[in-house]
Amino acid sequence: MLGSFGGGTATPRRRTLARRARPRSAARATCGSLGLLALGLLVGLDGCEPPPGPIDVGWAALGAWRELPVPGARRYAQGSGADAERRDYPFVASGNKDFNNLVAVCGGRAPLLYQEVAQPERCTEGIPGYLIFADDEGPGYISRIKVSIGTLLESEKPGSAIVGLADETIAIYVDDLTRPVYRGRLRDWAEGRDPLFGEPFAGWRSGTTVSYLPISFQSKVRVVLDRLVPSKLHYYHVGVQHLPAGQTTLPFDPSQVAARSGLARALLAGGGLEDPGEGQELTWIDRRLVAPPARTTPLFEIAGPGTIELLELELDGDGALASLGALDLQASWDTEPTPALEVSLGALFASDRALGELRTLPLRVTRTRSGWRLSLRLPMPFVRGARLALRNRGDAPVSLAVRAAGDRTAPAASAGRLRAQVREQIPPLVPGARHLVAEISGRGTYVGTLLSIDCRPDPANEIFPHPLNCLEGDERGTIDGEVRIRGDGTEDYFNGGWYFWNGRYAHALSAANFVQYDPKDAREARGQASLLRWHILTDAIDFERSFRLDFEVGAGAPEVLVRYASVALFYQ
Repeated sequence: MLGSFGGGTATPRRRTLARRARPRSAARATCGSLGLLALGLLVGLDGCEPPPGPIDVGWAALGAWRELPVPGARRYAQGSGADAERRDYPFVASGNKDFNNLVAVCGGRAPLLYQEVAQPERCTEGIPGYLIFADDEGPGYISRIKVSIGTLLESEKPGSAIVGLADETIAIYVDDLTRPVYRGRLRDWAEGRDPLFGEPFAGWRSGTTVSYLPISFQSKVRVVLDRLVPSKLHYYHVGVQHLPAGQTTLPFDPSQVAARSGLARALLAGGGLEDPGEGQELTWIDRRLVAPPARTTPLFEIAGPGTIELLELELDGDGALASLGALDLQASWDTEPTPALEVSLGALFASDRALGELRTLPLRVTRTRSGWRLSLRLPMPFVRGARLALRNRGDAPVSLAVRAAGDRTAPAASAGRLRAQVREQIPPLVPGARHLVAEISGRGTYVGTLLSIDCRPDPANEIFPHPLNCLEGDERGTIDGEVRIRGDGTEDYFNGGWYFWNGRYAHALSAANFVQYDPKDAREARGQASLLRWHILTDAIDFERSFRLDFEVGAGAPEVLVRYASVALFYQ
């Protein structure tokens, strides 16, 4: 089997409300071996001091949990197979021909169906195969790869769980480009047979293969597919973090991968980053309360500095879904007069349409004996104080349990405050309208997108009318005034493929918590989905002056929209 570097065995860990405090000297002592040093890099232990010398910036970022609120100097960019010119092709719906758009085809490979090539001169480097990404802006590291493969027929009828994959390979070249630092089969990623590109940060999602494992480069990087079937359709994203000029990175070293990726899997096996950092954690509230209707109920207020590291709510099963829609979480930091975070619990936990088990790194929804537990672990730092409250917009009281814990250590001076932008969009829309998710001015870090969609089939799509045609909408991210994120579809942005072929899913950094449509009468049916993606750790988006994220509504067809609602989460 290609791409086998070895891996670790994960041991489940019991969920706890508060961590036991450990002296920082003990944390330093854990740095005595290479394996435990890797654990320090993955978890981001403040007290762990690695020996002098260079570190792999990407692998360090993979576990820098406590650094999430601190904006960095990385420049995020995403390349994709998006169709920029929107040509018309025979037997293909007009607009968004986002498949088989390549950088180059090299080494005598056969052309693909409806193939378009952007930079054929890249073949002079002698790399054989189908080049999907080329970057000469090093140093940096690949932060995310997503590849979907299928055919028109496979997208229209039930098929295998692993859609479209056969023997296709992926190879990654860096710096001198003489030989790949990695080569493996995409199907092995999907089926969990590659010890490196496996859970929790790589694998099969809902119709696509995804990896968040960082691959560092000092000057150049190339990503190549091969063994492709010319009649298939190939969609892809490659995300890269560019580092400041002069910053060195370690070369990709397979001998270090087993320990690092194995520790990451072990860390997550218990259901998430149970111990995201070391410090003196305090439990600020742990009690049941009743939120009366049409009122705002304070949860707790803290004076002085600290970081909320866990917020947990438990609701009884009966009426829990309605309660989530009626309750707004409000969070105010320092002396700000208005809440920086004001979001309904249904939207914040991607549970606006249905309740189901959901497990991602910062956010979880868990079934209990009597109801549902909602847990949020995004660090929420403050300096002068914090105030949390629940506003009940419903007409009935809501009984729930609230637990919160945190660290009273002062956060880094440059740490941002967790903030949210909430938007809703309904018809009428003008032609070419887009759904704006985030529009932020100033310096910060973008960390998450939650999107709830309600749509109908595209009347112009004669070939494949589907209630979820709205998922054809391409994403676009503008960082500091420059478009640096170009995508090829809404479900692709949320790590899915083929309109979430395998239905709902949840993994470490993304989820489709609800996917539903009625295919019986395609032109009258409605499609609905509740989606979540985290931009954290290796995939965080830093910005100096501004950030904007929007989605095309369908393939430029605003008539598909019934309702879009989104939550953008960021530190600033």
